[in-house]
Amino acid sequence: MGFYTGLLHIFTEAALVMAFLALGLLVSQTVDLEKIKKLLLVFLVTIIASTAFALLSPLVFEPRTLFIVLWVLIVVVCIHAALLPKWTPKLSTVSVITLGLVMGQMTVPDPGPFWSFTVTTLGSIAGCFLGFLYAALLFNFVFERFQKFWQRTVLRVLAAWLFAIAFLLSALQI
Repeated sequence: MGFYTGLLHIFTEAALVMAFLALGLLVSQTVDLEKIKKLLLVFLVTIIASTAFALLSPLVFEPRTLFIVLWVLIVVVCIHAALLPKWTPKLSTVSVITLGLVMGQMTVPDPGPFWSFTVTTLGSIAGCFLGFLYAALLFNFVFERFQKFWQRTVLRVLAAWLFAIAFLLSALQI
């Protein structure tokens, strides 16, 4: 166990990768770069708080339940990233917080020796932060760089495809 194990674990779970992509698509299309920076900080604080709650609380959530909740949240985020209703900027903040809470619960490693457990947990937190950072900044770059309507529509079509995939995978979880 180690930092890189925690870091790589985040990118081996399909649900977490889909969550980063969905969240990046939603955030990049609805808020500017300054707001994205603030949302990254909110996401980091939320991940840390959720991980700390998972470690210190006697309340334990079943992984199956967390996966179902995560897939449902991904479906909701993808729908809004594809349709872009008027209230989407507010939903971006709520989505960052809720997905951060669920991801923080899911990224706690198995118990082990204190030091390796702590380092692996820090790697998981760093992986979550980097996943959201890369997705949000990549899609923001594409959104700002390509100004034509059909080019921006590609991002919405990508969000619709992610919705379809997430919907099918959530149905398989239930």
